[in-house]
Amino acid sequence: MMENSEFAADKTPLAPGAERRRHTRFSFIASAEAVELNSHAGIQGRTADLGRGGCYMDTMSPFPAKTMVTIRLRKEDRSFEAQAEVTYSMPGLGMGLKFIAATSEHEAVIDNWIAELAGEATSEPAVATKPAEQVPAATRLESDPRWVLKDLIVELMHSGALPDEKAKALLQRLLACA
Repeated sequence: MMENSEFAADKTPLAPGAERRRHTRFSFIASAEAVELNSHAGIQGRTADLGRGGCYMDTMSPFPAKTMVTIRLRKEDRSFEAQAEVTYSMPGLGMGLKFIAATSEHEAVIDNWIAELAGEATSEPAVATKPAEQVPAATRLESDPRWVLKDLIVELMHSGALPDEKAKALLQRLLACA
């Protein structure tokens, strides 16, 4: 893997409450697998959003903040893999990930996904992935209305329209209904 300056962390101090992301996030549903670098423990879930610098992964058992992982995203016939750091963790709900490094082949995949999401491109050739029948069950959860409510709460929290503590309380109530 090569370090990419686009993924490198920006150390500029921010005002309290300021947006930390350097890249726009888009709603993006894909199967996701995160593998902790030291123990090789893995968890599966799905993405809720994606940007050039990271993503949010829905998972019941997220890794703690500051954990270093390999993240693998799969959607249709394309996959993306990168080294990433867990930036925040919400047990029972998911975790935010910041991409650290990826190969140029995988960078091309994420660049294409972002261009498609921004309405700037159409599908291009893909990095090989598993056949559809081997994709984790997490991607089949999209039809559950609770995922829609969860996505809405997370989006409101990320946009600043809903305070973090209130969003976490609502997400935990939603999780209790599961």
